[in-house]
Amino acid sequence: MNLKLNLVVITLSLVMLSEVSALQCNEGIINNLLKLASCPTNMLPKLHAISPATIATLDDSGTHRVFKCAEATFHAPQHNKGNASFTAYFRDQSKAPLQTFYSHEEVGCGHLHQSHDGEHFNAYMLLVDKIGCFYRCPIAPTEGIGSAGAIVPIHHQNDLDVKAQLLTCKLALAAAGFLDALIDVDTCAAPTVPRLNVLGIGL
Repeated sequence: MNLKLNLVVITLSLVMLSEVSALQCNEGIINNLLKLASCPTNMLPKLHAISPATIATLDDSGTHRVFKCAEATFHAPQHNKGNASFTAYFRDQSKAPLQTFYSHEEVGCGHLHQSHDGEHFNAYMLLVDKIGCFYRCPIAPTEGIGSAGAIVPIHHQNDLDVKAQLLTCKLALAAAGFLDALIDVDTCAAPTVPRLNVLGIGL
């Protein structure tokens, strides 16, 4: 765990106000995240840099029992706005993947506004470096529950520094007041590069 990430966890611990429930859009968690001394910026370019990404950690809300894995691509932003595509693959392979297209606007200090199909969400990003650590909740009148977790670059998901930051993400979210269980979920595999066949010999 590097010094920068240690400082984030320590800062979050200092600003934690009280124990709060995870699976709600909780102002206590949001206030704690916004009080980060390191106030992260340029989230959209950083998310683009780790794309394509796959969800590696998620709150234990049961979603992982329905979906085998999920991946996201954050397209190059224009100023403080950008687009992203999200694909979730069902464990029941007879079902077609669920694909959603998002628009993002960076508000500041790690705060993103997300929208798709008339629904709106606030997302608060932490520690966007090797991974993207997030807390996300719906904005009225959109209904739903808050969620938290982490995405990792699909081509580097097994790197040791990525694994280390996943642990830091869990600690940071807990320090901010997200106390429900965060679990490691199945990730989407990186696409394989086809082998060349030269004169009938596989290379």
